Amino acid sequence: MKNKNPLYIGAVLIILQILDGYLTLEGIARWGNKAEGNPILLWLLESSLNPFAVIVGVKVVAILIICLLTDFAYHSEKLTKYLIAIAIFYMSFAILPWTYVLTK
Repeated sequence: MKNKNPLYIGAVLIILQILDGYLTLEGIARWGNKAEGNPILLWLLESSLNPFAVIVGVKVVAILIICLLTDFAYHSEKLTKYLIAIAIFYMSFAILPWTYVLTK
């Protein structure tokens, strides 16, 4: 029987991506494009006329990558640890800062 843990971790990462997209859009609505801390995403936002389309496009690509990583981790037990590390990293450096900034 295969390890089901990567499927749950992948689902959590997808939910975190959706939450981060929402929080990013809220931050951009309040403070403009300069609120984004990721330089690549900031460059994409500044070169586009529609920040909503940029955020949705980036998040769709990220979700596809998560699905691919989850599939790899489902078939390899070693990769499950890396998926957990990605989830912790994402919570620490994407979700929590936006949550802190938006609640002030």
